Amino acid sequence: MIRSLAVSFALLAPFACADEPKKPEVKPPAFAVEVAAIQQDVQKKLEPIYKDFDAAKTERERDAIVAKSLVEADKLYPPAYERAMKLLRPNAADPATIAGLSWVCNSRDPALQMEVVGLLRRHHLVYPETITFAANRARSGNAWIQGLLREQFASPDLPEDQAWKVHLALAMCLQSQAQLPARLADASESDARQFDRVFGKERVAEMKKFDSAKLELESLKLFKEVGEKYPKQVVIPGLTVGQMATSSIFEIEHLGVGKAAPEIAGEDLDGVKFKLSDYRGKTVMLSFWASWCGPCLGLIPHERELVEQFKGRPFALIGVNGDPDKKELKPALEKYKITWRSFWAGEKGPEGPIPMQWNVNGWPAIYVIDAEGVIRSKTALGATLDAKIEEWVKKAEAKK
Repeated sequence: MIRSLAVSFALLAPFACADEPKKPEVKPPAFAVEVAAIQQDVQKKLEPIYKDFDAAKTERERDAIVAKSLVEADKLYPPAYERAMKLLRPNAADPATIAGLSWVCNSRDPALQMEVVGLLRRHHLVYPETITFAANRARSGNAWIQGLLREQFASPDLPEDQAWKVHLALAMCLQSQAQLPARLADASESDARQFDRVFGKERVAEMKKFDSAKLELESLKLFKEVGEKYPKQVVIPGLTVGQMATSSIFEIEHLGVGKAAPEIAGEDLDGVKFKLSDYRGKTVMLSFWASWCGPCLGLIPHERELVEQFKGRPFALIGVNGDPDKKELKPALEKYKITWRSFWAGEKGPEGPIPMQWNVNGWPAIYVIDAEGVIRSKTALGATLDAKIEEWVKKAEAKK
């Protein structure tokens, strides 16, 4: 549940810094240098907007900056992609095109995306760079990602040292796609518009019809297989395939809407022990947040409004904080006037036991849990989130 300058499904690109073999430096061909220059030129022109986004203090300010960035992006990217493709097409069989093709695949033009993926499949299907590219898109909603991963997974030429990445990425892809119908159903108006913009209305209509149960069942099978076969393989420092598989399996089996929320027992930021079940009888908004997470900080003003709005009613806002150092966190607590209680995830931060168990791969992550301890939403944001809370607070009041 991450907010960024584009619809995204993950906070990390976990395979980007995995154990890629080091290669001797080779002077890139002239066309690759030109493509890199085109890319850098666009990034340079957009840097002021990115800085404004990072400096924004509220979600409203961020939304305004996102709107501005989209207008600028629509001006800059299409002609830049076309210039790049004029250089890449004639050299498509050269592995030096993989980086450029991966960049052009960010285009919102479905036809251009399919052309790029077609070139990668035809010439570079199981190259490590193509595998990393596909793995880092595993949680996207692109129409081509599942097919590309399945083709890599089934390829007899798939290198053994790359097999675990494809196996894990396909499991992640299917799990993410299984969650899309619920996510789209809970999307706010602004998020719905952004989905339409990024993927197109036809693709969004397809997403809403995904067979979640079937996708989830296959992803569960793949996670169990990859966890058993490659348990100690390091994804990023401090995170193994086995740990990722365990977290994902736990989410599928225990963190679905309509299931009882697992217990959380830990310490708050003052070191005082408490449990999630202490708030049984109240509707709980469980918010995974951190001071290093810009979108989390952008959400805090609205969270303060919710605390005030539901004051005296059966509602509680409970955080799970992912800052590794509580001392560095104190200024943020004072600056943003955070008065509600948070579990501390520990010195490992986002890889701490609570975020890992709840398989939090995007921050902020928001759950709505009813007065009986049942999960009622895990994707709602904005006005949809407010409506969910109001609905379940009223039901708690009616029971009392």
